[in-house]
Amino acid sequence: MAAPSTRNQVNPRSWIDAPADDYTQPVESIPWDVLSRILRSVAILICAMGYLMAGYILVLYHREPRWDVFLPPLLLAAAGTITLGARLSYAAKALLLVIALWAAATLANLFFPQLPMGLSYVMVCLVAGVLLGPPTASVVAALGTAAIVVQARLFPGPQSVGGNLVALWACVALIWAVLGNLYLAVLRAEASAESAWAQVREARLRRGELHSVVRSLEEATFRIERLNRELNQARLEAEVARTQKSRFVATVSHEIRGPLNLILGFSRLMVLSPEHYGQALPPAYRADVDAIYRNSEHLATLIDDVIDLSQIDAERLPLVKDWVNLERDVVSEAVSIVRPLAERKGLYLRQESSTTPPTLLADPVRLRQVLLNLLVNAVRFTDRGGITVSMDLVDDAVRISVRDTGAGIAAEDIPKLFQEFSAVHQPDEHHQEGSGLGLSISKYLVELHGGRIWVESHRDAGPDGGTTFSFSLPLPGGQALSRVRAIEGRPLAPSPHTVLVLHDDPFVVRLLARYLEDYRVVGAAEVEEVRRLVDQLRPRGIITTPEGGARLKRELAPTGDGEAGDGLPPLITCPMGMLDQRASFRGLLSYLIKPITPEMLFAVMRRVGGNGETQVLVVDDDLDSVRLLERMLTSLPHPYQILKAYDGQQALELMAHTVPDVVF
Repeated sequence: MAAPSTRNQVNPRSWIDAPADDYTQPVESIPWDVLSRILRSVAILICAMGYLMAGYILVLYHREPRWDVFLPPLLLAAAGTITLGARLSYAAKALLLVIALWAAATLANLFFPQLPMGLSYVMVCLVAGVLLGPPTASVVAALGTAAIVVQARLFPGPQSVGGNLVALWACVALIWAVLGNLYLAVLRAEASAESAWAQVREARLRRGELHSVVRSLEEATFRIERLNRELNQARLEAEVARTQKSRFVATVSHEIRGPLNLILGFSRLMVLSPEHYGQALPPAYRADVDAIYRNSEHLATLIDDVIDLSQIDAERLPLVKDWVNLERDVVSEAVSIVRPLAERKGLYLRQESSTTPPTLLADPVRLRQVLLNLLVNAVRFTDRGGITVSMDLVDDAVRISVRDTGAGIAAEDIPKLFQEFSAVHQPDEHHQEGSGLGLSISKYLVELHGGRIWVESHRDAGPDGGTTFSFSLPLPGGQALSRVRAIEGRPLAPSPHTVLVLHDDPFVVRLLARYLEDYRVVGAAEVEEVRRLVDQLRPRGIITTPEGGARLKRELAPTGDGEAGDGLPPLITCPMGMLDQRASFRGLLSYLIKPITPEMLFAVMRRVGGNGETQVLVVDDDLDSVRLLERMLTSLPHPYQILKAYDGQQALELMAHTVPDVVF
């Protein structure tokens, strides 16, 4: 059987969208399988009818056979057999059956004019209408009409021409009325089925795509969950690494400060106070000791920078802000510290100001650290001339500049100045390169105050062009310029984000300021200061120890019927350890952080010095540390009697006989 042809496939929308009375669609529009089943049934019926009629005629005329009578049935049988067996198209097979039926009817009318054979054209019209549609049935009816009329004229007889014609065209009308709607219904049903299957295929396709999307989403969700787990693990590892790094920095700095204290202390005494050794060092020794002293001092600075850098990386660098007079609290103090270094190299150090000294809310310790770093670098890289520190106002900011008369900085090195561990190489051998941390830390400290820092090199301006480092700090709305304070009782401006801390240890205040980042922290050492600061600052709250809170309520209680603490801001009490243990141990004067310098010793011993000789007990299990402190104390301008002990038990036994004035 022939395969279906593409032209026999139906368009799912053609018959659905067609009008209900449109019967002009071709029969080929009906699906091939439906037409093939109809054609096969009609062919079997015609084939059987032909063979049966031939057999009947053969029996009827077996003694006197009439071969002309056999022509119609044989024609029908042959047409049916050919239709069932030939590999022809549907249209050819259907047309063959219709022609065979029409030819059989015509031959029957010609051979037997006395019989009412005109009705045979009705069967031809029915078959043509079923197989080829109502239009073909109309053509067959027209040909049958012509044949009936011609036969009536050629063979006049008792036949009713009018009745045959009425029956024929009535059949045609019935075909148009019934088969047209039947074809339309079949086509629409088939189109609906095909549309439904198309939608099913589309639904399956979409379901497959949806399944693929769901699988992709599941895979993406799995990847995201895995990435989240990896990120959490990485975050935990980073936190552990940060903690270990901070612990490592603290441990290493502690271990290094011990031997560094000895190296720096002895070399400093040898270089700056050689008279205390009784005899002068040979010149070759002095040059080597001076190199040891300079490098150990550089190493001590590097350790401080590394500790600051670790705090910057942890974003916990303490910043305690207060109202600061820049000229007095920052510039003048930094210049006074660096001036001996400049005078030792034969350099001048000038301080200029073109404006009224402004007052800013800033951390004076950190700003002095920035300016000291710039001044020390200027002294280090300047061989002649000097350094000028200037301060002026630019728009809504105050600018502090440090200009030297050194060799300047190459243009290609300027972008690297503020990078960590990026020191600028100097061609002169006697210039010692820095650690590469000071300027990066200074940049962070200036930006932490809301300002910026930059550098300008004047290398092309001549031998004394030098370099100018400048940093600017924003002014607080202009009103800070008129707030000039006295050294005693500096007035503070109220702020909506101020917290008052009642504690006599400044390190505790600094520690709280490190974590209360969005608040201005002001410390008060005595209860008497609290009432004045509360009235002046109107803080959001007061933080103190439980003992301090009870004492604050008791001593500031109103005299009337009010409860203790009325009129005070909210009071927050919590246990706070003493970093400076003076409140816990009577007689504890201070503590020193290595490396210890003669200036540090002198500042402490001035507080206990008397008119006569002072007895000092030095206790340490390191003999070199005891000897270093002895050397430093004897270099101070005061008579000291040094007692030495090398463990705690020995110190207690010694103090049982002699009570010293000071114990280190």
